[in-house]
Amino acid sequence: PDGAARLALAALGDAAARALRAGEPVVLADATSVPAGADPAAYADVGTLVAVPLHATVGGARRLVAAMLVHGFAPRAWADGEVALVEAVTRRLHEALERVRLLGAEQAARADAETANRAKSE
Repeated sequence: PDGAARLALAALGDAAARALRAGEPVVLADATSVPAGADPAAYADVGTLVAVPLHATVGGARRLVAAMLVHGFAPRAWADGEVALVEAVTRRLHEALERVRLLGAEQAARADAETANRAKSE
């Protein structure tokens, strides 16, 4: 797949889904053979991949909310440093998304407070 895409977790296969839910990265040096339980379309043109989970607290529970996938067209081994880089980028992305979410919540709360203040003044 080219660019950003949405993919159902189950499409990656049973083992990958379990690993990502558990907070573990998935590293497939050779993804040309579709893993058990996976959707073959999810692996079309994918020779190798790294998938890193992104967890967040939702309703008081830690949950898998997304995963960053990096792939190549030909099978190849991933160096530990490459996997660590994908993990670091995923963490920073999560932090940035959380800041955006908090900023939006703050702006909404501020707007609500200003509306309530204006209503008291009228």
